[in-house]
Amino acid sequence: PFPPPPASPPIPPTQLGAMRAVGRFRAVRGLARADGARGSASSAGVRGRRDRDAPHVLYEDLKQKFGYMGVVNHKQVGILDLYRILKGVANKKDMEVALQTMNLFYNFGVKLKHRQIATRLLSAAMMAKQESEAVELVKLYGTWLEFPPDSSVVYAAMSHFLDKGEPLLVRELAKSMREDWRIVPEAPLYSLAIQAMLQLPADQDALG
Repeated sequence: PFPPPPASPPIPPTQLGAMRAVGRFRAVRGLARADGARGSASSAGVRGRRDRDAPHVLYEDLKQKFGYMGVVNHKQVGILDLYRILKGVANKKDMEVALQTMNLFYNFGVKLKHRQIATRLLSAAMMAKQESEAVELVKLYGTWLEFPPDSSVVYAAMSHFLDKGEPLLVRELAKSMREDWRIVPEAPLYSLAIQAMLQLPADQDALG
């Protein structure tokens, strides 16, 4: 009989945690696609679609629907336009375009009350590696958004910071979640907070 094939090396825990976090952020933004569908499209077609769906292109198209005198047809412009832009965020410049879009909506009275806004904004910030923006969003979303980000996405961000060896950010997020009456404390929150506490330097106050 032939010898069994060698086992694949295990994925390091930190890498596995990072993969799961990125997968969570991508899923929230609607970026999970079937590999077969992706492979069947020509590279030129995919590139053309990406160009059309680039945040700055969508933003320029969206601006054409707003009048100079503050007139906008709310049947033509809505939260889905913002979500299309957030879906394509991949870097700092894209994130700035998404925030410009939200500012445009605010100035023209387009409602920003959808339950998923903070969740998708947080996912976009993490995918764009704008981690300070992500932390500030969790802490301050209540000053301008009605609903908090989904707890599972915040946990994914906390796991990411743990993997990067940034326990202070994890503690900061955990503190914000504990003090927010709109967020129900769950077991993962305390588990991540304890892991962060164990990573703190000996001279650091574990309770903040």
